[in-house]
Amino acid sequence: AVGTAQQFTAVGKDASGNVLALAPVWSVEAGGGTIDAATGLFTAGNALGTYPNTVKATSGSVSGTATVTVVPGVLATITVTPNPATVAVGGSQQLTAVGRDAGGNIVSITPAWDVVTAGHGANITQDGLYTAGTVVGTFPNKVRASSDGISGYATMIVTTGALTSITVTPNPVFLPTAGAQQFTAVGKDASGNVFVITPNWTVVNGGGSIDPNSGLFTAGMTAGTFAGTVVATSGTVSGSATVNVGAILSSIVVSPTPVAVQIGGTQQFSAVGRDMAGSQFAIIPVWSVVSGGGSIDATSGVFTAGTTTGTFTSTVRATIGGRNGDAASSRAGEPHGLPRRGDDAGQRHAAVRGGRSGCAGQPLPERTGLERHQRRWQHQRHHRVVHCRHGDGDIRRDG
Repeated sequence: AVGTAQQFTAVGKDASGNVLALAPVWSVEAGGGTIDAATGLFTAGNALGTYPNTVKATSGSVSGTATVTVVPGVLATITVTPNPATVAVGGSQQLTAVGRDAGGNIVSITPAWDVVTAGHGANITQDGLYTAGTVVGTFPNKVRASSDGISGYATMIVTTGALTSITVTPNPVFLPTAGAQQFTAVGKDASGNVFVITPNWTVVNGGGSIDPNSGLFTAGMTAGTFAGTVVATSGTVSGSATVNVGAILSSIVVSPTPVAVQIGGTQQFSAVGRDMAGSQFAIIPVWSVVSGGGSIDATSGVFTAGTTTGTFTSTVRATIGGRNGDAASSRAGEPHGLPRRGDDAGQRHAAVRGGRSGCAGQPLPERTGLERHQRRWQHQRHHRVVHCRHGDGDIRRDG
């Protein structure tokens, strides 16, 4: 075998066949390896093959020869190909493994295959058929082929799969007549990996025009909502966006405001958008509480009062597209009944929007009971102070 040694010996005889003592000189005549001239110890080379009469022993003018066949040595390395291998998400690649001895000669092997860092659906059969997972990237030494304690590796490069979706942004968009908006499109494969695209832009539902290469949209002169009108297409896949013309969100109006809510009670808030001309249009805001008083469902706008009484100015907020609308005040959790005389907790601050007002959750006193209920209104520059007198106790509420 390649790289191994073989001891040769030589026996001399006369014409009658009698053995003669001799000390031959050894040599290699036709390749296949090397030999010690004195001892006859032969070492095979790395080149496989049969070398006829290559080992020669000489004594005087007489010589003898021997033929050497060099065969592969023990397995020293395994090479996996292709390496690296490029595969699309979910795609397959057939890999092969070749074993070699120390001299680079091929050694027959039947390797065991495995994925070193398995995950995201990557796998390989025992025939070497690799299937990529769902994550894009370069994975060094991802696949291994092993035999007799020797292993070889291959790096896998996983690319995006086929384009399955296109998302157009912004969506929706609000523009004045003749206004401009740059649209962008992002493609993705079935696993959600970003797929580089150069889409073709079109307007399919009116509302304006668009540059087919850049995606720069220019609104027309007709106001309205143009659903799914801006379309980005790549191959057979497309995505769209809705354009609202003539409805620029200028402000958000939240109602009702102000409002009184009992402790633990609920209140449904609503919001509408207004353009610069004051015209209203529907919006879907995100709701939040910014100044305490309770909590609110971010989607539905249902407010739940907390356990602390008081007036929480501009606490309920509706937000969309970076614009906010607030409820002017939300008086949360005022208890039934009036406080006792001299009780500091009896002072409540409440937003008062004209008309008549009750005190601290009490029903509004009838005008006929003025001997027990007296009201005094003091008008100031920006607010109204309401004094409510109930029996022998006074409450002062500032709006």
